[in-house]
Amino acid sequence: SFLRALTGRGPGDVGAATLAAELAAAAGGADFIRTHEPRPLRDGLAVLAALKETARIR
Repeated sequence: SFLRALTGRGPGDVGAATLAAELAAAAGGADFIRTHEPRPLRDGLAVLAALKETARIR
């Protein structure tokens, strides 16, 4: 996978890279994100939404 190539990590050790890619997709306007780890993605999306809201307020 491109994430293993970028990080030099094995198949079971790309969780953080996967989450980063998923959040980048969300920030870029993706309508759907297929994930094997819904809990970290849900948390990450909540943080992303809070950061976007904070940026709009300032």
